Amino acid sequence: MRMTVAISALALMPFAQAQGPGTTTGTTQCLDLLLSRQFEEALTTCLQAAEKGDVPSQFRMGLIYHMGWGVTQDYIQAYKWFNIASANGLVAGLGQNNRDQLAEEMSPSEVAEAQRLAREWLDQHGR
Repeated sequence: MRMTVAISALALMPFAQAQGPGTTTGTTQCLDLLLSRQFEEALTTCLQAAEKGDVPSQFRMGLIYHMGWGVTQDYIQAYKWFNIASANGLVAGLGQNNRDQLAEEMSPSEVAEAQRLAREWLDQHGR
């Protein structure tokens, strides 16, 4: 199951770049760095864009943490970012689908922690 989520998400990365809520130039930079496997740079670029409201980059932060690209793999952080992207209107429910599939691999307490972190982030940064 874990590999299925990651592969489907990676295959849809260009689709997630489509214009939508909060799309910025950081969207392209984040995607380019991920596709070129420059994960440490991607983490910084994607995080900056995500914090500015770039919804595709919020989704990609979920991918980064889910796959452990340049960071320690962290399903709680991955869920948090997929949840944020979903709440912010990511095209075609990509964030929600990945979040829900990931939740199947997590304990109820991990899901609750991820949801709490997402709520805190949304409260601090707005939608």
